[in-house]
Amino acid sequence: MGLTAIMAMPATAAKLEATVSAVPAAEQKWQLCGVFFEDYMRLTIRDGQGNVSTHDYCSSSGGYTSAEVLTDHAGAAFVLLRYEEGRGTSPVTQYLAVYKVASSLIEYLRTPIMSASGPTTQWRYTYTAAPLPRAGIRIVLTMEQPARGGGEFTPSEAVRIIDIDAGDST
Repeated sequence: MGLTAIMAMPATAAKLEATVSAVPAAEQKWQLCGVFFEDYMRLTIRDGQGNVSTHDYCSSSGGYTSAEVLTDHAGAAFVLLRYEEGRGTSPVTQYLAVYKVASSLIEYLRTPIMSASGPTTQWRYTYTAAPLPRAGIRIVLTMEQPARGGGEFTPSEAVRIIDIDAGDST
């Protein structure tokens, strides 16, 4: 399970960094994650001069969460956020969300990349991300672990290609 981010930054663009962190209880403004306060997470995008944007989200406690910045050939920056929702072993679903970086992040994609396919089976996609030739990015999901025995809720696509074009919103 991994992310391959191929960076293509224009020489004039500031390098962006994405970090994820737990939000302290005192800073939690509402019950975004229900009664599970430890699930309250914050994605922060920074450049060399300070915060560019923040985004609060839920990710199951002890669950995996990560973020990477990918810049397309037109200079638009995207954040790939990977996180989990659910509790227990089988009920956990892992997602890949893609946001365009702006003062408020703009969500372009949220898709499951790992989930249960039955009571004791699970499927999983790996993914790569790269800039498209002119503008936007391409996400390629490849089935790494199909559900054993078929599973009731397994995606039918062995490979999914998702192009995200920022051409009209840059």
